Amino acid sequence: TSQLHRGYTTATHLHNSYTTSTQQLRHIYTTATPSYTASTPQLHNGKQPPRMHNGYA
Repeated sequence: TSQLHRGYTTATHLHNSYTTSTQQLRHIYTTATPSYTASTPQLHNGKQPPRMHNGYA
C-alpha cells in the first residue's frame, strides 16, 4: 500500500508541477501578447492569429 501511495504522491506532484509550469507559460504568453499584437497588427487583421501562436491561442 505504501508503494502505491508513493506512486500516487509522485504522480500528483508531477501533475502539480505541470499545472504550475502551464500557468506560468500562459501568464508569460498573455503578458507578451498585447505588445506583440500592437507591434504587428497587419498579421492579426482582427481574425487570423499569426502562425507562431498555434496551440497557444
